Amino acid sequence: MDRPVRSWLIAASAIAYLCVMFLAGELPRHGHYHESKGPQGLLTATPDKVQTIALETPTVAVKLLRRAPGWEYASGIPLAREAVDALEDALRYTHSAPPVRELTGTDDEAGLRSMGLLPPALSIALQAAEDDLLHLSLGARNTDGVLRYARLGDRGPVLLLSGFLGDAWYGLAELVLPARSGAPSPGKHGDAAVQRGIRAP
Repeated sequence: MDRPVRSWLIAASAIAYLCVMFLAGELPRHGHYHESKGPQGLLTATPDKVQTIALETPTVAVKLLRRAPGWEYASGIPLAREAVDALEDALRYTHSAPPVRELTGTDDEAGLRSMGLLPPALSIALQAAEDDLLHLSLGARNTDGVLRYARLGDRGPVLLLSGFLGDAWYGLAELVLPARSGAPSPGKHGDAAVQRGIRAP
């Protein structure tokens, strides 16, 4: 077989292989990105199972409840449509987006403080009707500015999460925690601890 023909057959075979792998969802994974074939996120329950969301910062907290006909504050005031959309996005991402990496040797006080996890900038507690589903602490972005530090509970492993997942929760906090006079806004605009809102029971 001529060398040009053999080279062409090898190239065609490689392209065919990549096409098959693409269609099967099995392309190689590189760097910070992890393509998931199904839900593998920190929230193992489906989003519709979540009945209570508690958001807490070093200064304020709020509790959101799922009641007919939809989400509302613990005080009974319904959430605005924009806040409901942000809430549903945050739950969906938490259910489907796996952690990028688990870090080791980072649970000393100085390390946690540098990552914005001591105290956490934003703590999230998700509950079903009678069960705790997830306790997650969110911190600052990492040095590359793309990923975000997080921790499971108060003593769990330190994780790197996709930036869009952390941004979704910060964005929700920005919407549901009413502004205090003169307080900075975190959420979409920065990594400072959330300084907005009122403490709800």
